[in-house]
Amino acid sequence: MNEHAPIAVAAPAPTPAGPPGMAPFVAKSPLWNMVYVISSIVLGITRGLGLNLVTANLTGLQASFGATATEMAWLPTVYFATNMTGTIVMFKIRSQFGMRRFAELGIIVYALIVLAHLFAHDLQSAIWVRAIMGIAAAPLSTLAFFYMLEWLPPAKKLTIGLCFGMLGSSLSLPLARVISPDLLAMGDWQGLYMVEAGLALVSLAIVFLVPLVPLPRAKVFDKDDIVSLPLMATGFACMAIVLGMGRVYWWLEAPWIGVLLAVGIGSLVLFCSVELHRKNPIIDLRWLFSRDMLIFAGSLIVIRLLLSEQSVGVFGLFTVLNLQNDQLIGLFSIVSVATFAATAGLSMVMKPARTPLFHLTALVLIAIAARMDSQSTVLSRPEQFFVSRALIGMATGLFLPPAMLHGFLRALAQGPQYILSFLTVFLTSQTPGVCWGRPYSAAL
Repeated sequence: MNEHAPIAVAAPAPTPAGPPGMAPFVAKSPLWNMVYVISSIVLGITRGLGLNLVTANLTGLQASFGATATEMAWLPTVYFATNMTGTIVMFKIRSQFGMRRFAELGIIVYALIVLAHLFAHDLQSAIWVRAIMGIAAAPLSTLAFFYMLEWLPPAKKLTIGLCFGMLGSSLSLPLARVISPDLLAMGDWQGLYMVEAGLALVSLAIVFLVPLVPLPRAKVFDKDDIVSLPLMATGFACMAIVLGMGRVYWWLEAPWIGVLLAVGIGSLVLFCSVELHRKNPIIDLRWLFSRDMLIFAGSLIVIRLLLSEQSVGVFGLFTVLNLQNDQLIGLFSIVSVATFAATAGLSMVMKPARTPLFHLTALVLIAIAARMDSQSTVLSRPEQFFVSRALIGMATGLFLPPAMLHGFLRALAQGPQYILSFLTVFLTSQTPGVCWGRPYSAAL
């Protein structure tokens, strides 16, 4: 990617950026605006499908790998075990070495890992590839945000930019269910990986051909990271595996779950001890453990657990009823449309002061959907879930962007260095619902 490549612009003079840390705004032509929008959505979908194409087809992949449902649950679990640490490390790399190196190196590594999937013919090698992919996929969500923010004026960056910057990732879950049947029919498990590889190569072309304005750099790595980062990675990975596999192997039946839990807790305690005595910590624990941030993180965890029902509860029921993805295309198409509609509507009215209202609305929609589905029986079919699933899709669109905006502004109020601390809170709060939910769906 050439940061200094000429860009067709409507006005040559840059204007001051909106949020701190953002590049100066330079207005662009409508054609380039559309290029940046498409680039952002493609990068978001690439990141999302890299996970959801596998989790949506664990049953089908089980036969291809000759594995049990319990063994297949490792595929999404190891992805999350490495993704959170990978995202934090990539954020630091971007801050210190610049967007250009971050984007080029990150997307090249991601493309290579995805291509390696085509040669993973047994479950063990596939698990290792997924674990590495969790780290390699970390730049994609960041790049999706920056491409969406690039073309927007400062006043719109934290409304339209924040909402649509997450759109690709939000759409990837229902989209994976919609396209999976044809992909499996064309090429079994290799059909899924070929789509991942194709999207990775398209993303690689985007990074090299569509420029981003350079961002300010800052020295964020120091010698204390040699101790902190391994402890953080070990703690997060162990806890993700415990949450992901505990319900599959069952908590008290597998002794290694207790060992991992002890190692995870011990690593995180040591990590906290080191961070509290650092001059420039990775995470400001004193701020994170303040009353307001604990309430914020708790609310994120609760709502994320509720939203995980979209990929766990109803799909678990359909699995029990022996319904396959090809019978769910209509249902998840409606979910995609509902998610997009909620995102588009939210982008026009989102303000920081309205965050509690949006979250309350999301909770009401979830409650209505749960009440509608509470009468489900073995005779229920996808058509009877169209309205309730659309409501959950709308709740997803209404929850994530305001939560990001609320936390981001809180971090900026403390100082730009607190953004990484907020990012840790957000990622950590999202992990329990996702890690706990997806493997359980596979186990059903």
